[in-house]
Amino acid sequence: MATPFTPAGAGRGGLAGAGFEQMLLTPAQLAAAARCMYTRIDSFTGEYKFLSLDYPCMVFFQGRFFPSARHALLAARHPKAVDELSVIEDIKTLKKVAKEKEEDPDWTRLRLKWLEHIQRDKFRRHADLREKLKNTGGRELVWLNNADSFFGQVHNRGQNHLGRILMEIRSNINEDTELESWIVICHDIETDERSVPILKLLERKEGETQVTEIVLKGKSFYRLGKLPDNDLVALNPSISRRHAALVVLKGGSVLLIDLKSKAKTFKNGVALENDHVGVQVETNDIISMGTSRRQYLLEIDNTGILDYLQRRSRELRKEIAMLEDDFNPNSINKSATRLFVGGLAYNTSRYDICELFGPVGPIVDVSLPQIDRAIPNDSEDAFAVRGIAFIEFADRKDARTALELSGRHLCGRPITVNYANLTKEERAVQSALLGVHFLYTRDPTFLASVSLRFSRRIFDELLFPFSLRKIAQDTAALVNIDSEMFRQKSGSWEAYLFPSTSSASQDPHNLYTFL
Repeated sequence: MATPFTPAGAGRGGLAGAGFEQMLLTPAQLAAAARCMYTRIDSFTGEYKFLSLDYPCMVFFQGRFFPSARHALLAARHPKAVDELSVIEDIKTLKKVAKEKEEDPDWTRLRLKWLEHIQRDKFRRHADLREKLKNTGGRELVWLNNADSFFGQVHNRGQNHLGRILMEIRSNINEDTELESWIVICHDIETDERSVPILKLLERKEGETQVTEIVLKGKSFYRLGKLPDNDLVALNPSISRRHAALVVLKGGSVLLIDLKSKAKTFKNGVALENDHVGVQVETNDIISMGTSRRQYLLEIDNTGILDYLQRRSRELRKEIAMLEDDFNPNSINKSATRLFVGGLAYNTSRYDICELFGPVGPIVDVSLPQIDRAIPNDSEDAFAVRGIAFIEFADRKDARTALELSGRHLCGRPITVNYANLTKEERAVQSALLGVHFLYTRDPTFLASVSLRFSRRIFDELLFPFSLRKIAQDTAALVNIDSEMFRQKSGSWEAYLFPSTSSASQDPHNLYTFL
């Protein structure tokens, strides 16, 4: 359905004078506006009823099934009445009863995340609905209604989060990343590669003694099926193209998920009861698919994680000792405590950011730049609609530690974390340090001397005692920092990093100058 849009300044009888005519800038803009007005889908009824929250289809949310997305959302909003609400068939009655129930105090904070989880599950669980959504093409999806300007729009004004989530799912379908997005967003997966266990599958054909070891490592989830790009390829005719998945959760638990396969997925000979519902598997569990006689004995190897945690514990103790070095508190500036976070999902809330960064240390402020200037950047109702945020820590040591969260997933997307308000010189120094670190970590046998030049303020506030020492600490086998090599020169400081076996370092071909 197309809903004509009346711009501000136009009266009911037509355009309001020459002042409005000046607002029509170019034919291209008019054409774009016309396409938007007359091709968008803004009535989730009729052939587009499947887009509605009220559309009857099974949805799995918070450990149980619901007959529609509306049921699931209202159950999340009124958790004490979930049993009563989940069995009401009539939507009007459901809404009426829900109004009288106690609201979850976290509803405002978590409603957008819950909505996306529900919508993701709805379209992942029903292939026919995915196809219908895909067939809407590139048309804008706007939920016009009479009351809800947060999930939809009222009189063409509102945030339309339901429509935006639907369009993002459609984009994932077109890019063939919808399955991966569902896994990442709807499961609390482990995103730190160093904390992911190695999964070993001992493949044995029933009745035979020959065993083949299949090693799965370095990822948070693995796909099993017939397609050649699966992590485990099984070619039995009964096995589906995307048959099942193994998902690693935070804490090391592993889920086995059937992806609505034709011939079921089995754990220890018993078929999984529901598709797209994870079942925990452990070491010595046997996985099989379809009618294939091949069985996979699972072994979850956590030794790598334990080694990493022990090593990281030693590193943290060293960092704590280094950060206790004396420094001038008056030299602390905003660039050392304020961080820029990029790559955020548009539905990321202040709570999501605090949940990830809060354990690092006390947060003074979280700012989410908005498109709609009527919404303050520090509002509790603000979301990362521009994909960025700014975080102010109380302590510069905590800000430095938070930089290590760069690359972690938040609301299903990898984020970047950097200092905000860096000067040109500071950014150059940071790039130089990353370059040094890259050289030594990628090629431990590489011998070179590295010259870094920076102002004394940068030296005092950003580099020493943390960054240069961090590089030396990470590459202790090869690098040492000689305090004698730090010297003041014309108001600047000069630092040299030499390999501990520095006979080759004097070769000018081995000199890397980053600044």
